[in-house]
Amino acid sequence: MLIKEYRAAALLRRVADPGTGEGRLLAEMRIHRIASDIMLELGYSSKLLAEWDFFRMLRDAGRSAAAQFLQQHGADLGVRSTLDIDRYLEGI
Repeated sequence: MLIKEYRAAALLRRVADPGTGEGRLLAEMRIHRIASDIMLELGYSSKLLAEWDFFRMLRDAGRSAAAQFLQQHGADLGVRSTLDIDRYLEGI
């Protein structure tokens, strides 16, 4: 997970001045998260795996997660966030 980056984005959205050009862009930043349960199933030792079959399995899981995300949220892209970042960060 990119916890530091999520926290930074949430902070920028909160402190941005929505009335100015750059501040408005930050305040209206759209946040999305594509996730796969496969990462929850893998242990820390998987970080040491450098085998082609393992990378292929991760690639395929990522493609599947992206396809599912696009099917569910494709119409939201460029329009609204699909992740309530503040609610997401509360659980961490």
